[in-house]
Amino acid sequence: MTAKFATRFDQMEADHIALNPSPDNAIAWHAKQLWLLDQRKLPASAEYLELRSAEATADAIREMVVRGAPAIGITAAYGVVLAARTAYAAAGSGWKSAIQLDLGRLRDSRPTAVNLFWALDRMRG
Repeated sequence: MTAKFATRFDQMEADHIALNPSPDNAIAWHAKQLWLLDQRKLPASAEYLELRSAEATADAIREMVVRGAPAIGITAAYGVVLAARTAYAAAGSGWKSAIQLDLGRLRDSRPTAVNLFWALDRMRG
C-alpha cells in the first residue's frame, strides 16, 4: 500500500521556506517535515512532496521521487528521523526497538542503493 504524501508546492502555507527547484535544494527539512522535489515531474513542473513518516519516505524512494545516490541516502536518513520522532512519542525509551520496522521499510525501498544502506547504517550509530 502506498502512503499518501503528495502536496503541491504552490499550496504550501506562506510561512514555509521558499524553495526554488534546482539540484541544490531538491531536499529540505522544514516545520518538522521532509520536503522532496518530485523529480518524476521535471521538467514539466516543479512540485514538492511533504513527507511526514518513514513509510511515506520509503514510498518516495521506491517510486523514484528522489534520484541519485547521495540524494537517496540523505532522504533515507531523514526517514530515520521521522521514524525516531514517531517511535519516541509512542514508545518513549523503547523507541530504538520501535523503529526497526521502519528501518526495514527504508532499507527495502531501493535494494541496490549503496548510499541508502550507508546512511541507514550511520543513523543506527
